[in-house]
Amino acid sequence: GTRDEGLERETVLQALLDRHDMLRAVDAESGLRTREPGTVRAVDVLRRVDTDPADTAGTEAAAALERVDPTTGSMLQAVWFTGGEPILLLCIHHLATDVVSWYVILSELARIATELDAGREPALSAEYTTYRQWGQLLAERAHGDEVTAQRAYWKSQLAAPDPVLAARRPDPATDTWASLRLTDVATEVSTTGNLLARTDSAAIELRDFLLAALTVTLTSWRVRRGQPAGDGALIALEGHGREDALLGTGVDTSATIGWFTSVFPVRLGAGTALDVDA
Repeated sequence: GTRDEGLERETVLQALLDRHDMLRAVDAESGLRTREPGTVRAVDVLRRVDTDPADTAGTEAAAALERVDPTTGSMLQAVWFTGGEPILLLCIHHLATDVVSWYVILSELARIATELDAGREPALSAEYTTYRQWGQLLAERAHGDEVTAQRAYWKSQLAAPDPVLAARRPDPATDTWASLRLTDVATEVSTTGNLLARTDSAAIELRDFLLAALTVTLTSWRVRRGQPAGDGALIALEGHGREDALLGTGVDTSATIGWFTSVFPVRLGAGTALDVDA
């Protein structure tokens, strides 16, 4: 008989919802909690639209984003466009996703759809560390001796003053992303290749090289404006957060959906006045 594509898409989406606890999470006043598989039904979060996505994708995406509400447990909303080439649109709250999560979601949707096309029941992929388990392990590590011994250092990073770069501190009411003027700087292929070769030969990460360049630039900026050169720069560094090895053996978040981003402060300073025009 004719395959029921609507039912198939519901089955694919239901398998994804049942597989990952963060897609069934609720951001309640008491904290983030997850619900049992089956409590979020694909039929309730999937909207079918019999139009061409080229005509209505923007409107439908905006409406789907409005329906996403973590306080009510609506972490995911989906729209299936059946006009023209069928397209499935997914809108998921950031609490349940990061960059790695999207790779996991797309690969699992493809795997589940392939199994359905072959007439097989979608099977769960390999076991993984759930977001809840990861959170519990992270809390335990945060109160462990190793991290406790580092608290004084991290507090010292935030204790020293962080001088402003301009004549005043930013005003949250007016100094927004919309008011920023961004400048893109591109280097020639030969220059970029030379820089990469130098960092590789020096056995340092490219990020460290860029941080050093930023520190030199900030120091020179302050010297030219009569500020002390050694004030340093307080920088928030962001990481992907999936540091499995720190939480013990057996931890695997490579197939886990969730927001794992980590942010930590680093204070850098060149120490002396620098002449960038030399």
